[in-house]
Amino acid sequence: MSENFWNEPHVDWNKESIAAMEEGLKRARKSFGRYCPVMIDGKAMRESQELIYSFDPAYQGRVVGIAGVADAAEVEFAAEVALRAFNSWKNRKIESIADILQKVGNIFRERKFELAPLIVFEVSKSWDEAVSEVEEAIDFIELYRESMIKFSEPVIHQPWIRSEKNYSYFIPRGITGVVKGWNFPVALPVESIVASLAAGSPALFKPAEQSPVCGMEVVRYFLDAGVPAGLIAYLPGFADTGKAIVASPLVTQITFTGSREVGMQIYETAAKNPSRFGPKRVDLELGGNNLMIVGESAIHDKVVKDIIISRFGYNGQKCSALQRLIIINQQGNEAKWVERLDEAVLSLQIGHPEDPIYRYSALIDEAARDKYLAKMKASIKIASKSVVHASGCDGNGYFVSPAIFTGIPHESKLTQEEVFGPMLFVFNVKNIEDAVKLANSTDFALTAGIHTELGSEKDYFVKHCESGNKYVNRPITGSHPGRQPFGGHKFSGFGEKVGTPERLKFFMNSESVSVNLESRGTVFEN
Repeated sequence: MSENFWNEPHVDWNKESIAAMEEGLKRARKSFGRYCPVMIDGKAMRESQELIYSFDPAYQGRVVGIAGVADAAEVEFAAEVALRAFNSWKNRKIESIADILQKVGNIFRERKFELAPLIVFEVSKSWDEAVSEVEEAIDFIELYRESMIKFSEPVIHQPWIRSEKNYSYFIPRGITGVVKGWNFPVALPVESIVASLAAGSPALFKPAEQSPVCGMEVVRYFLDAGVPAGLIAYLPGFADTGKAIVASPLVTQITFTGSREVGMQIYETAAKNPSRFGPKRVDLELGGNNLMIVGESAIHDKVVKDIIISRFGYNGQKCSALQRLIIINQQGNEAKWVERLDEAVLSLQIGHPEDPIYRYSALIDEAARDKYLAKMKASIKIASKSVVHASGCDGNGYFVSPAIFTGIPHESKLTQEEVFGPMLFVFNVKNIEDAVKLANSTDFALTAGIHTELGSEKDYFVKHCESGNKYVNRPITGSHPGRQPFGGHKFSGFGEKVGTPERLKFFMNSESVSVNLESRGTVFEN
């Protein structure tokens, strides 16, 4: 890790920052209903006949923005433009690319209170979570800009051999298809776009249909910083747009965040449609079924606080969010745990996040709400104990009730599938071995945590729990680029990490050179 990289400091909510956020919210309201056209080579394409309407999840009927829909022809045109731009960008001096990316980071920093309000309205995040997301995007920009230097220098192999010079180096791989989810509409696309650009590769970006306005702003900030227009295309759309990007013969790698079902379809499509330059690489982040183990020695007040953060933060709409609470050797005490959690959940203030008093808001859309309510109804039927609270919000958004269940069999489909919503399942086991066995018995391996004061339990958890990110005595959400590289395995992903310099390797190829330094028995050295 570069010694020059430091995470962006979190906002200090003082009078100045509060005023800036309030002003940003006012500007965002004035922009409601804006049109976001397909953008290729920095130019708006023709107005689409098919449109995407982006609604405020916490205020039904309020249109945040309207986006065009990129068709297959526009996707291919964007790829052709990107290929031409690629030939120039990949030969650009590393210092020049670093300067441009530094300007990108500065723009995101300067416009933090312009972008965060759009996150508040478009995907219903609280002030704090929205600003934190922009700060995370800045972290990715700065980390990957610093990491470029490492991969721009050749690696010398066995320099003690005087008869040969052997070295390898990295080259840009080609065009990246960036297809991202709505729950982090700024940080997720920025991560992939800036990693691709830092590695010397262009990006074709399709935002989620729920968050095209945030996606448009992301692209605009890159262009305003001086990124050559052909290197980044804004291609909003539905499933067909995503399929066109994945199938394009000019795209050499795809990075996707979303559901397991869609991810597997992308993997299959990419395999069946190789690029002109060889097989496509695919990077998938497909969610999780995450857990927290609580030992007998755990500090209960700390545990309850971390459960609230890990499960109910952003209404559980994070791939890293807690879903399964596993309690060790406290048979019969599940009810007491539920009572304590019940009291904590009752304290959650739920409402429209434009008001800073509300840290908990609505689910993303009607489909998400209906899916959550159906799962909640099914869980109530078979749970031995259930606690379901009214949301406390009588607004007209997609608000749902937090829910806690015990007694549902762990192998049930209800607990095995990822739940994007504020629902928690509680289990009891005899010891740490059984806890880890239960933890590992899902198809996912993304985040996991343990609360215990026993070193033996910590060690066993770290060694045997199958999870890409493991946390001890802290929440299991909230990783920081450069500090906690993030990514899972099994059906959560390929085991690759974001937020680490090695991330850039995904967007590059490696070439090796061997030079014979002997000529007629004489060793020549440069």
